[in-house]
Amino acid sequence: PAFKVLTVGGGGWKPQDYEAFNISLDSDDQVFASYYTFSDAYDLDGVLESSFATLYSELGSDDSKKATYIDHYYSGNNSSNPIDNTNWPAYRCAIGEMDKSAYIECVNNGS
Repeated sequence: PAFKVLTVGGGGWKPQDYEAFNISLDSDDQVFASYYTFSDAYDLDGVLESSFATLYSELGSDDSKKATYIDHYYSGNNSSNPIDNTNWPAYRCAIGEMDKSAYIECVNNGS
């Protein structure tokens, strides 16, 4: 269980950042707590749209950001659906390729 709270601003009320909250399934204390803030976790500032595009390209070459993304994907509750080097391309390509054929090509290239 998790949710995100967006921070909006600027002239067009564009999303600037978000904070993710989760419940740790390993804990008896079933209370939502702050999990991470996007800008801090990925060291990216500005409008989220451009930050997401930057992060997508960095996930292919920055092992630290890749590890952070993988850890955050299931809101810290990763044991039942582990992301590994075999299935990583399917996860990474899903955030950057919306067209079916482009997605398949991306996964097959191991991007």
